[in-house]
Amino acid sequence: MEIFIDVLVAWDPVTQTSKKEKGILGPVEAWARTDEEQCRKTLHAHFLFWITGMNRCRRDFMYGSDDEKKQAKKAFAKYADKVMKASYPDFKINLPCCGEGCEAKLPREVVSEVDLQTLRDARHQDECLKIGGKILKCKECSEPQLFTTQEIVMLSLDYWSRANDDVSHGSLTRDNIEPSWLDVATYTSPFDDLPLPDGCGWLKDEEVRETLLHLRFDEHDPRHRKGCFKKGCECRFILPQTAQEETEICVDTEMKLFADWLRIEGGSVRSDQSPYMVLPKRGIGS
Repeated sequence: MEIFIDVLVAWDPVTQTSKKEKGILGPVEAWARTDEEQCRKTLHAHFLFWITGMNRCRRDFMYGSDDEKKQAKKAFAKYADKVMKASYPDFKINLPCCGEGCEAKLPREVVSEVDLQTLRDARHQDECLKIGGKILKCKECSEPQLFTTQEIVMLSLDYWSRANDDVSHGSLTRDNIEPSWLDVATYTSPFDDLPLPDGCGWLKDEEVRETLLHLRFDEHDPRHRKGCFKKGCECRFILPQTAQEETEICVDTEMKLFADWLRIEGGSVRSDQSPYMVLPKRGIGS
């Protein structure tokens, strides 16, 4: 945790100020941390960061004029794009249902999402087992061929390796990639800025390594986990989600009670704010 604060957040533990070089969250005014024991008896930490300029952005977003709210939403979305990412880089795939020799295309050109009800069912603790993560379908096939996001990613890795004439392993699938190999390929990501020798083949491509990193750490299991359903029968992370062309800040226009900037009126607690949700930019298949 000390390394995380010192190196990644760029916080000076001696002066208790943000360093000149910006960290992954930008300039930080202050931070707080609390440790929590999980069900599996391991600890994890929750952090709260105060980012320079974010308080004004939040104020304008909630209480400013229409123009100020618009500008604040734009600034907030821009910041979200800098510090978080929900999409894979652009890659090309050859769908197996299209046959040999078909042109490799971007996923958005050859696959589309299933209907919204199926996406919703894929979040349910029982229905998700029937769907098996297959939430993408071929646009061309008369009998829809369904794919999981992991299968689409594996098709992209297979395309990259074949484009670099590395076919010694045969077709790349989730079954024939050893978990240990994927671990090594991703755990070395802090050194990806170093020059790589020519013998690295297709792994020399920065987008390939970024894709492997997302595949290893960011893919949500289509069967979910026990923690997904601790607040109900639907995944509390609201996954899977639909594709999103750009990051949006969605505001619930109906006033609801929630614990933030509360005031007491006539003996009851009322809120001045409506809850909001950040919907990050998300490519199809991500």
